Amino acid sequence: MTPLQVAELPRIPLSQIAPHPLNPEHRHIDVDELQALAADIKRRGLLTPILVASRDKVVSYDADLDTQIPKSAQVVLADGHRRWGAAQLAGVEDVPYLLREDLADPAIAAEVFLASNIHHQRLTPIEEAQGYVRLQRYRKVKQSELGALVGVSQPRVSKTLKLLELPKVVQTAVSAGTVSPHAARELLSVPADTREQTYLAAIESLTSADDLDRPARVADALRAAVNAVRRTAEEADAADKARQALAENGIPEIDPDAVFGSEEWQHQLRDSELDEVRNAGELAGAVVQSTGRVVYYSTPPAPRHRVAKDADPTQTGVVDADPASSDIPSEYDTPDPGAPTEKSDDYSNGIIVAPVQPAPDQPTAPIDAPAAAIEIALRAGEEAHHGRVEAMRRIVADHNQSTLLDVLGDAVLATEWIDVDLGQQLASGLGHDVSPTAVEHLLLEGRRVDVHRTALAAALAALEAEAARSTYAADDTWPIVIQRHVQRLADLGHYRLTPFDEARLDTTHRGADR
Repeated sequence: MTPLQVAELPRIPLSQIAPHPLNPEHRHIDVDELQALAADIKRRGLLTPILVASRDKVVSYDADLDTQIPKSAQVVLADGHRRWGAAQLAGVEDVPYLLREDLADPAIAAEVFLASNIHHQRLTPIEEAQGYVRLQRYRKVKQSELGALVGVSQPRVSKTLKLLELPKVVQTAVSAGTVSPHAARELLSVPADTREQTYLAAIESLTSADDLDRPARVADALRAAVNAVRRTAEEADAADKARQALAENGIPEIDPDAVFGSEEWQHQLRDSELDEVRNAGELAGAVVQSTGRVVYYSTPPAPRHRVAKDADPTQTGVVDADPASSDIPSEYDTPDPGAPTEKSDDYSNGIIVAPVQPAPDQPTAPIDAPAAAIEIALRAGEEAHHGRVEAMRRIVADHNQSTLLDVLGDAVLATEWIDVDLGQQLASGLGHDVSPTAVEHLLLEGRRVDVHRTALAAALAALEAEAARSTYAADDTWPIVIQRHVQRLADLGHYRLTPFDEARLDTTHRGADR
């Protein structure tokens, strides 16, 4: 319209105009942004009329809107919320308008407002989701049709609507920009009744108030909290299945301390001994750990502790259960450097024995270490290693770019400590072939995601192979790069540190990479 045509239009006092409740834009009118428009209105007046519908007409379509529109208002804005706001700043008393009763229909208004605000990026993600709900309600359309109505992709509609399944406290954080929509949707992978608690646990885990203003740190904390909940659920499910399997096979659950007393350590079986003991009918029972791992016990001492008097003690693992003995398991000895290296498979689930000739910075157990203490330490190391391997499986299955880069960087820096061959064996145990032939095949096929996943598995396995060396059962601190590996598993929420781990972590270095 020309200025002359606008000047001939009827005018209405600002006091009789109400913003439309279906248009969230009026909540985001920035006074500073409107100053230039207000100055122009002061100088030249409003050159574009606002579009309105009568209050009664709007309410006739939806009685619920009656409580959301002031009784003093005669009309409701259908278009021109920013001009309305600027006119108030300019101090004018009335503005030109066009009465458009066709826009009183909430179905039309909801579509117009949502499309306009989305493309002008004036909505929070939660407001956008609420706009889709309103549009679906008024237009009576399927969710799959919403995207076409407002000009956005259907995946965007689906992901945005998912935000409304989150607790109100999380929705508030998303609206405030404290949590990104992507990070908030991580909560949808845990049961609905645990989402608020998981979110609050993540916020409480942040180390400083400044972290709340850093969405990336909040996202990391939230992801770790979600991973912890999922890990706990998986472990509980694994424990239930393990107990069911024991019951089906007639194997009782026992309390080893009550059954064997101080001799308990001599009766716990390594995985490689289980078949022998079971076939001999010497299985006493089992313990199902909280992680779902099953530990078996034999009625007589485990095979490795049945030492004949004329046997070579260096071939039996722990030599003699007699507390007075000062001998050390062979894996802690330092044999003749010229002797051939042999790898033990006593711990068939992956615990790695010490090298024949330890590196200068790798400790050996004290010569007077009691056999029972060493056996218990080795067992604790094995259990911690098993838990870390399960955490590694979760990380490889569901990793992000940041984790990939951190792990690869540490693996490169840890070349002085890690044994690549042992790492390859452990990676194979994780289900990833990292042999040169397999890697070359992935690279030639350009399977980028599989290349990243395999590289991550190889790097994690190389670091873990070092962490699992039995030399560290002597209560010595891991190298810092290995500490970072273990601490990372816990920080990501995939692993719960054990006392064995805690004893080998130097607390002065924790979180130094944050």
